[in-house]
Amino acid sequence: MDLGHQRNGIIRDYEKLSFEYVPDVLIHREFQMQRLQTIFRPILHGIRRTAVLVGNVGTGKTATAKRFCQTMERYGRLSDCNIAHVVINCRQKRSEYTILHAILSYFDPNYPRRGIAQEEYVRSIQKHLSTRKMNMIVVLDEADIILKKGANDLIYTLTRLNEDYTENYSLSLIMISQRHLVGNLDQAALSTFCKSNVVTFERYNALELRDIIKSRVDLAFYPGTVSEECIDMIAEASAELGDARFAIELLESAGLITEEMGLTEMLPECIREAKNMTYSQGSNELRLSNLDLNRKLVLLAICRSMGENSYATSQDAETAYRIASEECNIKPKGSTSFWKYLKDLSAEGWIDQKSLVDPAGAGGRTTCIYVNDFPVKDLKLMIEKELNLIL
Repeated sequence: MDLGHQRNGIIRDYEKLSFEYVPDVLIHREFQMQRLQTIFRPILHGIRRTAVLVGNVGTGKTATAKRFCQTMERYGRLSDCNIAHVVINCRQKRSEYTILHAILSYFDPNYPRRGIAQEEYVRSIQKHLSTRKMNMIVVLDEADIILKKGANDLIYTLTRLNEDYTENYSLSLIMISQRHLVGNLDQAALSTFCKSNVVTFERYNALELRDIIKSRVDLAFYPGTVSEECIDMIAEASAELGDARFAIELLESAGLITEEMGLTEMLPECIREAKNMTYSQGSNELRLSNLDLNRKLVLLAICRSMGENSYATSQDAETAYRIASEECNIKPKGSTSFWKYLKDLSAEGWIDQKSLVDPAGAGGRTTCIYVNDFPVKDLKLMIEKELNLIL
């Protein structure tokens, strides 16, 4: 159905920006997907498997686990093998009983929550698996939370669930954590895990984040509403954390700000404001008050030079600094001092600097200056107000 005539913003599919959305293809997680498929291939023959996924927040662990399980279900249908999965967040289900109940709820949403012994939960799960001739994959997200509370018996029980059965039906287990779990497992539980079945998720780099952002832009936004420059800005802003969740949240926030402003295309300023809203780095007013006059003037000059662009050149910023100094009736410092001020502002997190090929096409290189963590227009007004430069 063509809804183009109903367009009233730049985002055409908000669901594609949700943390719950799992793309058909997980960019830059092909190795981890292949590793999981290798580990779990035996479940197509009714043999249980286990794995641990380890990595920082936003490195794609949960999304990879979900996409992998969906892929295995599809393989199962092609191989006449009944495979199902359930994903349980251990921050929400914090006890052995609630986790067992969550597994049973897959089969019976009305299964009683209270008054049932743990052994009965286990027998019911076994019965359902046997009756349906099913191989189930249980994913325990943030598993370290329950392990810290002493859930080793649960892990052991789940991984040994079908040992009393002669049929080739099984329950396999994937545990997801930000840190390695070996230290939290006792010997009995540890014996059910192969040490080689730990799949590591490294932080994304800027180029990988750019690919992820570009993919989400193509899925979620109308064509031509998010420029390559804006995609680059979001990737750079997210690269320090290596966090795809932050990148996607930043993209969504910038899109919503763009729509709130009534714009038909995302601007760099929308991204700066979104980053400030998403992860504020403390009181910028207090940080600003700690700068001396010349550094405030250099920062003001950078803001004025940037305007609505993504960066200012060092030449333009130095010229604007001299003008701002004259407005304050002080003598501007020389180029050596100006570059020292740039270095200080960079060290304090106000700006970033990159040496790029001269945008004017002169063939040389120039220093480009970025303000990534605060809306430039707001920062400009804040400095002008403090320096009494607003009439």
